[in-house]
Amino acid sequence: MSSSSSVQTSIRSSGSQSCRTYAPPAITRSAQRDDRRGETTTRVVTQGYTPPDRSYTRTGPYLPVVAHQLCFAISLFALNIAIPVYAVDVLGLPGWTAGAVFTLNTLMVGSAQGTVVGWLSGRVRSRVLVAGHACFAAGYLLFLAADRVAALALAVGVVLLGAISYTSGEIVGGPITSAVAAESAPDALRGRYLALNQFAVSVAGAVAPAALSGLLSTGAAAIWLALVGVSVLGAALATTIGKVVPAAQSPIGGV
Repeated sequence: MSSSSSVQTSIRSSGSQSCRTYAPPAITRSAQRDDRRGETTTRVVTQGYTPPDRSYTRTGPYLPVVAHQLCFAISLFALNIAIPVYAVDVLGLPGWTAGAVFTLNTLMVGSAQGTVVGWLSGRVRSRVLVAGHACFAAGYLLFLAADRVAALALAVGVVLLGAISYTSGEIVGGPITSAVAAESAPDALRGRYLALNQFAVSVAGAVAPAALSGLLSTGAAAIWLALVGVSVLGAALATTIGKVVPAAQSPIGGV
């Protein structure tokens, strides 16, 4: 009988022979004979492996961090969606006003953010986040006030002042929001948690255009008071994570 035939005969046998297969070091495969049923079963035993704790995203403190990111992102989208249209189409200001708002925002963020964060060194992160939302809310109220100003030049000044306050909120809160999101996640699941945080930004990007445009078509009070409400909610969430998330309790620049 040929060697090939011998192998086939061995495979057809009742299972009394065992077969060795390669397995990774972390997994041990063992075959054990069940004499009562004449069957061979394989038991996989894992050694040195602990399944990740996924309950943290459901019940842990990271969900308020994600909700806070959602509020902050909605405020950030107001710059591109609501402010220029409001200034030019609703208030009837010159077209260059929208460009001035963007230029002011870009210059402030690019030149002042590093200095401001350094100046805030030692402050508690959650309190700085609350201050950022307060700056957002003050900017929104100034935008609303511009609708009550009759003089064109004065209205432009109020809008630019609102843009300064709004940009201050972005400067103060942006780096801290990112730092808290990154440092709040467990090391083993950091990628998953940051993806969840980025998902909140994507949701804001999907919802904000329709929501803010709809509110803007309703009236100045509707959109700016709604955004003030978003800022108040963001400040409340910042206070909450300041109580339950160690990364938000630590000072800026601290170890």
